Amino acid sequence: MRRTLALTVGMLAVSVLVVIAPPADAAPRTAPGHDPVSHATGVDTRAEQDAVRAFWTTKRMRDAVPMGPERPLAEPGSASGPEPGMSDPSLSTAWTVGRDTVGKVFFQLGSWIYVCSGNAVDDIEDAVATPNLVVTAGHCVNDGGSTFATNFLFVPRYDATKPATSGQPLGTFAATRLTTTSQWAAQGSQRFNFDVGMALVGSNENGATLAAAIGGTSDIGFVSGDPGSTGSVDYSETTHSFGYPAAAPYD
Repeated sequence: MRRTLALTVGMLAVSVLVVIAPPADAAPRTAPGHDPVSHATGVDTRAEQDAVRAFWTTKRMRDAVPMGPERPLAEPGSASGPEPGMSDPSLSTAWTVGRDTVGKVFFQLGSWIYVCSGNAVDDIEDAVATPNLVVTAGHCVNDGGSTFATNFLFVPRYDATKPATSGQPLGTFAATRLTTTSQWAAQGSQRFNFDVGMALVGSNENGATLAAAIGGTSDIGFVSGDPGSTGSVDYSETTHSFGYPAAAPYD
């Protein structure tokens, strides 16, 4: 049976990532040279994770720049900052009901601080529970090269209009490892088709895993191999996407 899933990714406008798992009896496909690019953040201990939390003051969170898929080439203090992200003219009415698995991703690239959307997920295809996994966009974990984000923090159900005690009701989760696709890191002509990032995060301030704090995760499935060669897989399914878009008409 084929399953289709919409996931949140960290674009400025709501973006759609369709992940379709192959039939259970399908032969695995491989794509040599397309292994993910992974990076250990060095934020493994409780003290190191608390330091990331301390970095993200309320002011920094509100000052963080929404991150678009363009490479952040402008230097801090220059005349122009990061360019705005792209907007999809086909976007429809925003949902007003929140989802516990969705939150904001805060991170640093160089001297710039940024914000994206993220979603707590687990792989439905394997038998191993991964209670601390976040999916976002590739440009929210990697600059499209060799530089990975630092001070990466996921805040599910983030609400900037409320104080931290209620605007971060499920706690905060610092990344211990970041991963993106080799195609995004290589910045080839198809890079935006592979603009996907993953973050493995630690427990929150109370020692709870992400899945335990949320009470569950969104399901995610993977198709191995090059999407261009998976002729039997239908990528045209209609999906819904959840996140924190910064482009008009959203606030």
